[in-house]
This record gives sequence, C-alpha cells and structure tokens, in this order.
Amino acid sequence: MKNRNYFFRSDQNLERKTLFPNYPKYHIASKLLASSPPLAHIRFFHASPDSQKLDIYVNERMLMRRLTFQQISETILFSPGLYFVDIYPSDKTWDPLISEKILLYPGDHVLLAVCGMQKKVKLIRYPSDSFVPRHETKLRFIHLSPDSPPIDVVTETGDLFFQDVSFKEATEYIGMTPMTAEFTFKLANGSYSSILEILLDPGRIYTLICTGSSNSEIPVDFLLIIDQ
Repeated sequence: MKNRNYFFRSDQNLERKTLFPNYPKYHIASKLLASSPPLAHIRFFHASPDSQKLDIYVNERMLMRRLTFQQISETILFSPGLYFVDIYPSDKTWDPLISEKILLYPGDHVLLAVCGMQKKVKLIRYPSDSFVPRHETKLRFIHLSPDSPPIDVVTETGDLFFQDVSFKEATEYIGMTPMTAEFTFKLANGSYSSILEILLDPGRIYTLICTGSSNSEIPVDFLLIIDQ
C-alpha cells in the first residue's frame, strides 16, 4: 500500500469532517496548538479470510482503498473524538460489511482488525503498547482465524509461551531479551502445527497474528507485525 500519512479531526458536532492528506508527522505536530491533546495512532488490518478487498471510510471520506487480506495499513493520526467507520467490499458504497462508531482517546495506539467470516465480520479494537526499554523487546499473540480452535504457542525448548488463546483473544505483551526465536503453533484439537522463526530486535514491540481458516481454501497462517 502507498504510504499515506493522514490526520483526521473529529468536530464535536460530527457534521464537519476535515482531512489533511500527505502531511508528515512532524508537520502535523508543528501545526497543533501546544494545548492540543496527544493524537491517536491507528492502523487497520484485514483478517477476514473470505472477504474480498475492502474500502474503508471514516466520517464518509475514503481513508483507504482495496485493503487486501493480511494487509495492514500505515499508521494514521487522528485527533481524539468520535468517528464513524464504514467498511465496504471494494468499489462499492452501499450495504457496508461494517458500520460502527469508534471513540478515540488522546495518545491511543490501536490496531483495528476486520475479522471473522464475511457473513459475521466484525471490527475488533486491540490497544497496542507504545513503550519498551531500548535493550528489550515485547511480544504478544492475537488469534484471528475464525474457525480454528484455541492455540498454544510453544518455544523451541518446549516451554509454553502463550496458552489456549481463543478466536479474537489477544494476550498480554511479554517482555523479552532480543533474540532470534522459534515458535511452534499448535491447535488445541491437534489438527495443525506450524513452526515460525522470527527475529526480535531491541527497542521493538511485536504482535504475532494467526489468520486464515481451518475449513476453507485460505489456509491457517502466522505472521509478525511491528507495533512500535
């Protein structure tokens, strides 16, 4: 996806919607009054395995077009406030898959995940950590495979790292020593097991995500995203 730095402002009467495209973060900050509250940092993630490409609108303005499965947006800056979010199949502007109000607080760091099969698709809010000591790293796990059973995440030494994580559940972050780590993902019913080797750098915060489906052509998959 093309890098698009947006700043959204929510007016109190919710009738005016202002969008400032292509402003780098430092430029936005320099234009805000010193008394302005901290901005919210938002990303969207497409995790609905049978949904096509998605168009996302905020306050009736298109925010992003043709978000594909497993794609995560750039970080988007919002002023604190209430927003209307509508998500449509790509190139359509009627009968939204999702239509919700989202309240954003000063300094929020949030991952908004579109998840579930298309007939029951939901927008789930996952707050993200924004601080880690520079010589440490943090890791959490989110289960977004709608028809997969709970998942255990096991280290290469056989230790249980995350246990019995159910669909839509997010674990707490765990502080770690930076390293190259190997994890095995085991479905509770024993039907699937996968091994993933990941590099965890110092001063970074990560989320491991399970996507896909146990019962469709989109297989269960695991990916790593950087939160900070």
